[in-house]
Amino acid sequence: MWHGVLLLLAAATVVAAQTGTAGSISGVVRDAGTGAPLAGVRVSVAGGEATTDSQGRFRFEAIEPGPKRVWASDRARGAGAGASVTVRAGEEAAVEIRLRLGGAIGGRVVDSGGLPVADAVVLLLERRYRYGGLVYSPDQTVATDNRGEYRLEGVAAEQGLLILAKKTLKATAADPVPPYDDRERVLLPTFYGNSAEIPGAQIVELASGEHRERVDIRMTEAPGYCIEGAADGAGAVKEVFVSFTERLSFDSGWALTPATVKANAEGTFRACGFHPGEYRMMATSAPPGSGLPERVSGWAVTSIAWGSAIIADKDLRNVKLLASAAVEIAGDAEFDPPPREKSVGIQIGLVRFVNGGEGYADSVEKPPTSGMFGIMGTGGRSVVPGPFSLGRQRPGEFELRISRLPAGCYVKDAKYGVQDLVHGLLRVGEAAGEERVRLAIACDGASVTARVMDTDGKPVAHAMVYLFDADAGSPGALAGSLRRAEVVGGWSTPLTALRPGKYLALASELDVSPAGASADDIEKLWRVKNEAKEVEIGTGGMVEAAIGYIAGR
Repeated sequence: MWHGVLLLLAAATVVAAQTGTAGSISGVVRDAGTGAPLAGVRVSVAGGEATTDSQGRFRFEAIEPGPKRVWASDRARGAGAGASVTVRAGEEAAVEIRLRLGGAIGGRVVDSGGLPVADAVVLLLERRYRYGGLVYSPDQTVATDNRGEYRLEGVAAEQGLLILAKKTLKATAADPVPPYDDRERVLLPTFYGNSAEIPGAQIVELASGEHRERVDIRMTEAPGYCIEGAADGAGAVKEVFVSFTERLSFDSGWALTPATVKANAEGTFRACGFHPGEYRMMATSAPPGSGLPERVSGWAVTSIAWGSAIIADKDLRNVKLLASAAVEIAGDAEFDPPPREKSVGIQIGLVRFVNGGEGYADSVEKPPTSGMFGIMGTGGRSVVPGPFSLGRQRPGEFELRISRLPAGCYVKDAKYGVQDLVHGLLRVGEAAGEERVRLAIACDGASVTARVMDTDGKPVAHAMVYLFDADAGSPGALAGSLRRAEVVGGWSTPLTALRPGKYLALASELDVSPAGASADDIEKLWRVKNEAKEVEIGTGGMVEAAIGYIAGR
């Protein structure tokens, strides 16, 4: 809670509850590219908020002593950064925060003949690592005007981004189906770099505050192909609607606007106007809406059957949408090795990620917001060792979540059939027979505390320590095992519940969050991997490691 905002000496100042042992924080926010002070930036710390003045200055008073994290953000300029500082009683701590200002990207979308494509949807995609591989999450969505021009504002600087142009999917129930040569041409989703595939896409990276123009995209064309088939379960409902959704290389949970046609009374359907690619199909007893459940295959309460199809260079016929009942997800948890207690309770659940809000990823009118919607199977704690149930789930991708583990315990292994749930998703509907989740919890975890010194052997006041598997052979593997701790006064906070084995540790001024790091941040750590120190951690022990500081990175 903060108690007031005062302007003193033309600097924004937040005053918290007065105590005799309090200290203060003063600082300045600057442009990382030019060093110029930045006005109007929101600055926050535990205890209050402030806005920088015309000289980029801010001040917090009556701050409790101890290590603090000061965060500066400017949404309009697409920038955010933090800095650590230690507050001492009766003293003023100084801090400088440098923001990499967001920029802008402008360009034009044209067809294969060079004519402008109006009302094309342009998506700005962020790169991230998840489960060892790259995924791409929409950050912005805009539409082209009648000249095919688009503009993206507030684009994050110093991040490798992808830009995709696409048309909203539309389908018609063509009857009769015209020959290929007589069909209307459709535009394929095309990345900047004029590629329909991610490997051929050109990455865009802006400098701080850069405005880049002529980022043009020439969209690929193809005949509009057709999908014909039938849906199971149509006889039990009055009407059947079949929706088709493109499957592009987005992060799990991002849905695109579907195209829908009405099937006949027997559940047979024909839909035309599709470009080559993969599609997810769902049959429902009512037209699907844009609400949260309808954006995920199998979640619409009116759904009766599902299927998928890949179009190459011809129409698809005799496609079957199959009814698939919900599957009971149950399993057994055991300790390996066990804790001192004979049994303990832990939280086990399944979470399915979908985009929040009411829109689709390619919706300009109602753009989605990044978020999560979860279904917890049991909604409570399970006793280990012992069986557990996660309820009945329809086909789809879920993440197994384990929490409230005893001190020193970690997830050693988790399998569902052949599916590795530690390094991947649980795919309901792919396991055969009576498969059960096999969960192993180990309680031999160790802890590490790092002592960080500079090149002169002096303690580093503020930094971050990063720890990751020594055998991480790629940036994705590094991201999957990454842990971090803050350094204050030369010592890091402890990293606990670590699996015994060999790790690499490094200390840097880089601020990389394991949960929300961009691919570029992970790749920065990957580039200095050879300068990291190897640390071997034994069973259940406590390790103190001396780590050199990598200055300037």
